[in-house]
Amino acid sequence: DNIDDQSEMQEIKFTPENWSEPQAVSVVAQDDEIADGMQNVKVIVDAAVSNDANYDGINHMDVSVLVNDNDSPGVVINPTSTMITSESAGQAVFSVSLTSQPIADVSFDIRSSDASEGIIDQSKLKFTTENYSVPQNIVITGVDDDLFDGKQAYSVITEPTVSEDSEYNGLNPPDVALINLDNELGISVFPTASLQTSETGGGCKL
Repeated sequence: DNIDDQSEMQEIKFTPENWSEPQAVSVVAQDDEIADGMQNVKVIVDAAVSNDANYDGINHMDVSVLVNDNDSPGVVINPTSTMITSESAGQAVFSVSLTSQPIADVSFDIRSSDASEGIIDQSKLKFTTENYSVPQNIVITGVDDDLFDGKQAYSVITEPTVSEDSEYNGLNPPDVALINLDNELGISVFPTASLQTSETGGGCKL
């Protein structure tokens, strides 16, 4: 947020009739999407112009104005709830975006906490001043194994952000929780051909 640019000039004119009447000057903050904190800007007051030599050329001091920012740096993960993958190549998808426009590129690494349960389709995200608000999707695919291990919890680890924008450098986005569903269900029996026993106590082996 800042003050309207200097092309928006406002002229104040005093006459012999209204010289003692205060004239209001409106200062309007301009919204931006950059998390730049409180800004100290100045309203430039030019030198007076008059045919009265006593007033011509008088230059009043400029006026300082503090502009409060309404933007804050942050990383948005959606959804935030635990997601499900499966050993049958079942996939989950979440998106990432920034809450405000950075003044430099913002990037961070991502990784699976357990690549034996789930793998991700990319290892780094990068946001620029142009695409910061466009969600980037990350796809996680469940990994199959031969174990009867039931539901396995794991996560996508998001590393701290790296940026030359001090507001965005070092942020630590939340990790993403997942559960990988097992697909080893039931009991295997071998052989499957007909087996024989007898009433006299004859047995067979599986």
